[in-house]
Amino acid sequence: MLLATCPPFVRIKEDDKLIQAEGVNSLSEAELREDCRERGMLGLFSVEEMRQQVILGIIHENLFYLNTGS
Repeated sequence: MLLATCPPFVRIKEDDKLIQAEGVNSLSEAELREDCRERGMLGLFSVEEMRQQVILGIIHENLFYLNTGS
């Protein structure tokens, strides 16, 4: 199945796996902005703030799935 046709939460979860494997520092500014937009963060952030937001989102998602057993 193409990732583009998946629901947003599935795309984000798969994207998070790639970011965890490659590291958030491997993302370009454009990729960071897109990732932040997909996660509902529409403000003006510096590159470092966007990296921190993506990392926090991944941590939060992982804690959620650990607690729910999903």
